[in-house]
Amino acid sequence: VDLVCEADSDEIAERVDRWITDPAGRFKRFLDEGLGAYLSDTDPHTDERRVDHAERLQTFRRQLGKAKNRSEPLVSIDSDLYGQCHQKPLEFTTVCSQFPFSEGHPAADEARKIVDDDAFKVGDSDTSWVLILQYLSAPVHPLVIRSITEPASDALADTEDPDERSSAFWMWRRGRRLDGFVPLPRKVLESVIRGFAVARLCGYITVDLDRPMRITTEKGEAEFPWPMLSRLGGKNDVLAGLLESFSLTFGMVGSSGFGAYEGYKRLYDLGEPVEQGMLHDELEVLFETGTPRYPTIASEQPKASGATPEERRGAARSYLEANDGWILNQKTRRAEGEIFHKGFDGRAEAGVPTMEFADMFIKCYSDLHQLIETDGPRGSVV
Repeated sequence: VDLVCEADSDEIAERVDRWITDPAGRFKRFLDEGLGAYLSDTDPHTDERRVDHAERLQTFRRQLGKAKNRSEPLVSIDSDLYGQCHQKPLEFTTVCSQFPFSEGHPAADEARKIVDDDAFKVGDSDTSWVLILQYLSAPVHPLVIRSITEPASDALADTEDPDERSSAFWMWRRGRRLDGFVPLPRKVLESVIRGFAVARLCGYITVDLDRPMRITTEKGEAEFPWPMLSRLGGKNDVLAGLLESFSLTFGMVGSSGFGAYEGYKRLYDLGEPVEQGMLHDELEVLFETGTPRYPTIASEQPKASGATPEERRGAARSYLEANDGWILNQKTRRAEGEIFHKGFDGRAEAGVPTMEFADMFIKCYSDLHQLIETDGPRGSVV
C-alpha cells in the first residue's frame, strides 16, 4: 500500500512561488522529500521549525490507519461459524516494510502504535512509501470463509431444477476423478463409505434418486444435500452421488450451520470403528437381537435380516459380497471395451460415478466383511 501524505494546498503554492523566484532546487527537494523528512519537526534543508508539524503527524496517523485496514486479507470470516469451528480467537499478523524513521523520530512512536511493535522496523533510506500487509495468524477451515461459502450458496440458489443445476455446475468444471474430488481426508472418506454400508445393513438410510436422501440419527432424522451434483443413472450409484455432493455443504453451511453436515457425520460415526478393528455397537445390537437400536427410516428394512444372529451375519456378508460383485462386473465390462460416459451436463450413465471410487469401495466393504466373517472383537470406540 503506497502511503501518500496530504500536503496543504497553500503550502504547495508557497513552495511553487519559491521555486519561481529561487530556482536553485528547493522545489525539487520538496518533490523528492520522503516520509522521514516530511514528518520531521524541522525542515531538513533550512533547519526551520515546522509550524504545521502536528497537522502532518495527524495526517500520517490517519493515512497509516487506512493503509493497515485495507491491508487485511481479502476474505470475509463468518464469526459465528469460526467460534464453533476453532477454539483460538481470530488473529492477523501484520508485516511492514521498513519505516524511514530513526529511533527518536517524531513519527516513530505514532507508527509503532498503529502497526504494533513486532511489525515496526526502522530503515536507513528516506522512502516516500511503506508496504503493509496482513495475513491470518493460523489456518482456518474453508467453511468459515464467506468468500467461499456465499458464492457457492448464490450459485445453488439460482435454480431448484435438478437438471439445470447439474448442467450449470458441471459445464467445464471438474478435472479430477471423484476419489480425489471430494474434500475429505482419505481416512474420513473411508469411514463414511463403511458407514453407508452399516446404515444400509441397519435400515437407517434411504436410497432415493428423486427426493432428498435421509438417515436416522440419535436426534431423529437428517437430510443430505439435494439435488445432488450429478443426475445418476441408477440406485447403485447413490453412495458415489452422496460423496460427490459433499461439496454442496459449503454452500449450505451459511444458512444451516453445522446441521448441513449431520448426515455425513452420522455415516462417519457408523463406519469409524472399523478402522479400530471393531464393528459399530449398533450393528452388533442388530446382529444379536434382530432389531436395530434406532427405528428404520421410511419403508427401509435392515439388509442384515434373519431369524438368528448367524443368519443376520450371513445376510450382511451377502449384501457386501453383492456390492463387490457388481463393482467388479462393472470394471470387467470396461476392461473389455464397453464405453460409459458422464456428460458435460452432469448426467451419468449407470456405474460411472461408482467406478471412480471402485477400488476404495471394494477395500472398505472388504474390511467390514472381514470383521463380520471372523466374528471380530465386540464393542465400539464411538
